[in-house]
Amino acid sequence: MTKIMAALEQAMPADMALVDLTFDTEETPRPAGTLAARAASEQKGPESKLHFRLHGVSPTDVDLAEFLAS
Repeated sequence: MTKIMAALEQAMPADMALVDLTFDTEETPRPAGTLAARAASEQKGPESKLHFRLHGVSPTDVDLAEFLAS
């Protein structure tokens, strides 16, 4: 999450402001068919995905377009 925050801060124009920022982590167990695959998946743990949603305001469409492009 720290890396995402740093990347957002670097990409945001000075006049843009964040109103809301939420992070959700989704963990799903890895499928394991054989005993060896099951042992390997237990060592690695569940598969994790990070979803985030941000809501912000910008004075112009140009600032928003530059942010989305970066």
